[in-house]
Amino acid sequence: MSKVALIKGHDRYTNVAEALSLIVDEIDLGEKIVIKPNFTTVKRQLAATHVDAVRATLDFLSERTSNEIVIAEGTSSADAMTGFKNYGYLELAQAYNVRFTDLNRDETVEVRMLNSKFDVIRIRIAKTLADADYRISICPPKTHNDVLYTGVLKNIVSGAVIRKQRWFVSGLLRWFGWFSRLIGDDKLKLHQGYQAMNLNLYELATIIPPHLSIIDGYQAMEGNGPVYGDAIDLGVAVASTDFLACDTVASWLMGIDVNQIGYLAYCEQAALGEANIFNIDMVGDKLEDCLMPAKPHYKWEEQLNWKVIDHGRYLKWISALTSVS
Repeated sequence: MSKVALIKGHDRYTNVAEALSLIVDEIDLGEKIVIKPNFTTVKRQLAATHVDAVRATLDFLSERTSNEIVIAEGTSSADAMTGFKNYGYLELAQAYNVRFTDLNRDETVEVRMLNSKFDVIRIRIAKTLADADYRISICPPKTHNDVLYTGVLKNIVSGAVIRKQRWFVSGLLRWFGWFSRLIGDDKLKLHQGYQAMNLNLYELATIIPPHLSIIDGYQAMEGNGPVYGDAIDLGVAVASTDFLACDTVASWLMGIDVNQIGYLAYCEQAALGEANIFNIDMVGDKLEDCLMPAKPHYKWEEQLNWKVIDHGRYLKWISALTSVS
């Protein structure tokens, strides 16, 4: 059974630290460790990973490795270094062996995904995440405007997709403004309607899954997430080496049925992790003591239209198309 730690408390740092301590026997660190926080925006803390949650993670890691740890993010609209500065991350370099990376400026590898017509397209992802031996996803749980819920899996796979433009598009920026950003922005290419987007997120999960997943749910987001929603005080931390089990517990806490979250449902069907709450080995606090249903995004009913007819055969087909170069 997949083990998931659930801790409820009154301090963000302590919650994360205690959750990690409960699954320490499950963790086998690699040489190249990358921590992926979530900066959906660089200006609103509620929509971003709090530095105290990352500090608790670094304290845990520092007791077990002396290797440099990369903290990497690729935002959808701004320079990641601005987010690192605004949220107090840069101070971490004074106490830990860390390096900060803007994934949008990273070297890339290409993968094949699908557009809204289910034609094959090429999308670039950051080499730093693709090459990492040990990927750590740490983020708050939030309702979402396209896929109902966003947590540890979507944080890492969406963040890996490159926003920067190819050289010929960059040259056009001065002349065509937002249009050139649109045609050169691979993050926008990932958003291909509910059906293709959920399939693409699943496909990326087979390529760059997190090895360690941490939900900092001290404050979650409900309503019109992942940027403009409202705070919900869950007061929890969730941690697991099974990303699907981690997201299952977090979504369950917020009253969201994981079977309605398309990309996670596909991951379960492909046996990438455990999505049955009754088959998860819960340690720490009791699930029933931590429940706090969240208000969904106002478009949640539309988002349920993600299913593809004969999806089993279709998933095998797109899996065969995956190419990293």
